[in-house]
Amino acid sequence: MDAKQQIRERSFPLFAQRGTRSVGVDELIEVSGVAKATFYKHFRSKDELVLDFLDQMYERRRAAIEDAVRARGSGPDAMVAVFDVLEGFWAGSLPFGASFVHVLIESGPQSPAGRACASYIEHFRLGFAGMAERAGLLDPAEFARDLQFIIKAALVSAVEGDVDGLARGRRMAERLIAFYRPSEREEARLSANP
Repeated sequence: MDAKQQIRERSFPLFAQRGTRSVGVDELIEVSGVAKATFYKHFRSKDELVLDFLDQMYERRRAAIEDAVRARGSGPDAMVAVFDVLEGFWAGSLPFGASFVHVLIESGPQSPAGRACASYIEHFRLGFAGMAERAGLLDPAEFARDLQFIIKAALVSAVEGDVDGLARGRRMAERLIAFYRPSEREEARLSANP
C-alpha cells in the first residue's frame, strides 16, 4: 500500500468516529505511521485530507443508494431503499462523525468542509429528485426536499439513541411516497394531456 492510501486508511476511521474537528494533524501523522514530510507531500493540510475523506464518503454512499434503489425496481416504492442503505451503515456502527450534517455543523457552513458537505447534501437531494421524476412522482423537487428532511431527522433520532429512528423514517418515507404518487384520476389527466 502506498503512503497516501495508508494515510487515508488510518485517518478516515478517526474522522468517522469523532468527527473532523477534534482530530489534530499530529495525531493523524502518528496514526498514519508516516513521517511529517510524507504526510504533507500527499496532503498539504488537514483540510485537504478532510475534503478527501468527505469525497470518498459521498461516492460510497451515492453508489450504495443508487444500487439499492435500482435493485428494488423502477417504481416509486423503490425510493425507500435509501433506508436499506442507512440501516446497513448503521448496523456497521455508522458513527455520528460520519454524517455530512455533523461535519457541516461542527465545521460551519463557510469552511471548506462545510461547503463541501452542503454541496454533497444538495447532490443527494438532486439525485432523489431525479429518481422521483423517473418513478413518476408528482413535484419531484419538493418530494426530494421532504425525503431529505425525513432522512436527516431519522439519523439524528438514531444518534440520540432511538433504536426505531431509522424504521420510523422508513415508515414516514412510505407515507411521503403515497402522498406524492399521482392518483388514478391524475394519471389519466396526465396521460390525456402529455
